[in-house]
Amino acid sequence: MKDAGLTLSEEAPIGLGIHSMEQGPRRTATAIHNLPTPPPASPKSPPIPAKKPPLIAHRVVSNPAIAESSQKSNGSLIPPTSEAARLFAELFDESSAITNLKVNIDTPAVLALRASLPGTDKIRTLRKQIWEVTPGGKLIPVAPERSHILFEDSLYICHHVFGSLTGTRTTEVYFWCGDGVAASAVEDAHIFARKEAKDHGGKLIVLQQGKETSNFFQALGGIVITRHGQSDRAPSRYMLCGRRHVGQIAFDEVGFSPQNLCRGFPYIISSGSGKIHLWKGIGSGIDELGCARLIGMDLGVHGEIEEVEDSKEPDAFWRLFPDSAQQRQPSGPTSSASKHWHLKPSIDQYATRLYQVDIEAPRPKSSASFWGRRGSAPAPTPTDENGPKWNAAIKEILPFAQSDVFHDGVFVLDTFFEVFVILPSFPSTSLLLPSFRTACLFAQEYAIIAASSASENRPFVPQGFVLLLGVGRDAVPEGVKYAFRKWDAGKVRGCRVLGLVESLEALTAEGGGVGDGSAQG
Repeated sequence: MKDAGLTLSEEAPIGLGIHSMEQGPRRTATAIHNLPTPPPASPKSPPIPAKKPPLIAHRVVSNPAIAESSQKSNGSLIPPTSEAARLFAELFDESSAITNLKVNIDTPAVLALRASLPGTDKIRTLRKQIWEVTPGGKLIPVAPERSHILFEDSLYICHHVFGSLTGTRTTEVYFWCGDGVAASAVEDAHIFARKEAKDHGGKLIVLQQGKETSNFFQALGGIVITRHGQSDRAPSRYMLCGRRHVGQIAFDEVGFSPQNLCRGFPYIISSGSGKIHLWKGIGSGIDELGCARLIGMDLGVHGEIEEVEDSKEPDAFWRLFPDSAQQRQPSGPTSSASKHWHLKPSIDQYATRLYQVDIEAPRPKSSASFWGRRGSAPAPTPTDENGPKWNAAIKEILPFAQSDVFHDGVFVLDTFFEVFVILPSFPSTSLLLPSFRTACLFAQEYAIIAASSASENRPFVPQGFVLLLGVGRDAVPEGVKYAFRKWDAGKVRGCRVLGLVESLEALTAEGGGVGDGSAQG
């Protein structure tokens, strides 16, 4: 593994004793990894398909909602290579028709960088105060025993003074914005947040729901609950899903339905009678279950919890739900996550990651003459098929939310048991086909190298898929939905699920594909 540039990470427990999901220095912005020129291709690099089908026709999409025509006659959710090629031809602009562009992909460097970074630093809170911001700008103090419960239709300002293990004293002011708050209200309240930070001499950190930092979680005690609505109108019947987040534990409210029970996590269920049920999914970790019991005792009227085992639910449990006749259904055929959730509790390295993949031009070389230095040569464009090799720019988004995959670009989602290349709805003309090809090659090699890395502790090579959002009528795979703390199904107008291998065959043209076989790992 050392020859591949990978090292073993030695993580220390932090916060609640949970291994950090954010292996690296605390950061709220995304980290861009500009990869160096890779070494020669290793035997571990996945092979490029030898048989290359004819180049797909590149044309502007006339109707992005390719629903009926994208279904196979036999009902399979993975179409043949020819159909994948037709779908890509519908989606990409003619300017993306480049067959011989050479791109360097250094996949081992991505994993090596992730594995070599230290864990999230543990801090000691010295003082904290949290306020809810009203629409009129009034700050209402939140009671200490309720300070860890946030509502998505509200805004909060938190003043946090903490010390590091080395004794350094730091002041941070967090401005937390719920997903249900209008952008205009956020802008108005931002003025009060800046004033609060200035008055306390602290750094202002704006946090969107689902993208909180480890320091913010530790300021609120290491366990944070997010609820729907507002604090003064919160219903007594609700369901919370518990999971790791940046080395701590988050409990997020989901719709009160058995269809929202995922076997990978524990759920706290309040039926409104004051009694708390703890549904223990088969993939629940020890730390997740421990925190769920603590939260359940805190939320219950009498501090009692009734624990329910996955797949051993009594009839009385299903009667808690209004749609009790519809019990939890298994996931669709395109997702293998449901078959592997039982492995999650025994894998400390379990984590989900999101990468944005793009290509960047090589740095132009400067030239000088006898009469003095000339200007730098112009940067090559993606149409320079015979030009120098471009480099893959792999940007990890950490932490990530569903809103991140709605931006222009191509994304690779690692759900640990599966790897998805995600293409957002309605790709713009700036989205070039080489970036998509590069993402597919990166995903294929990433899965193989991650499975062979001792620091990753993967039980097998993750299966690869391509997910086209806004196209077709396939169900979003379970592994994708539950990789995010909050997934709003209303924001996705259907999708199309393709096999990664089939997609790579469709993207490979006569005479050369991405890197012309020169993509290296």
